Amino acid sequence: MKKHLTDRTLKSLKPAPASKRYDVWDSDVPGMAVRVSDKGSLTFMSQAAIAGGVHEALNLHKQIAAVKDLAKDGVKFVTAQASVPIGQYTAQLLDTASAEPTFGADFKSRVERNTVSKEDNGSCRRIS
Repeated sequence: MKKHLTDRTLKSLKPAPASKRYDVWDSDVPGMAVRVSDKGSLTFMSQAAIAGGVHEALNLHKQIAAVKDLAKDGVKFVTAQASVPIGQYTAQLLDTASAEPTFGADFKSRVERNTVSKEDNGSCRRIS
């Protein structure tokens, strides 16, 4: 399912059936999605095709309940260089969100302050 992933949309998502989960893909940002659990928790993902058609997903830390939480103090965010599709999609998401009054014009700069790594190959790595 594809939807414009706004704060309002995220708040309207219903929990998945028991022992199930479902993904909602952003209609504006290719590769950006949120996974909804049976308990209603949201896990944000960014996914991009890389060499050999393998997919790597970046699951953001559980303290992220909505896109706007990426700018919260203490959040550690990992993305990729602009030369990697996931880095391009992340930049597009941040630009789109910064244009929305809900997030504020400084949203991108606040998220960039929380960015601890920009990977060069789109692979995932754990930040502790």
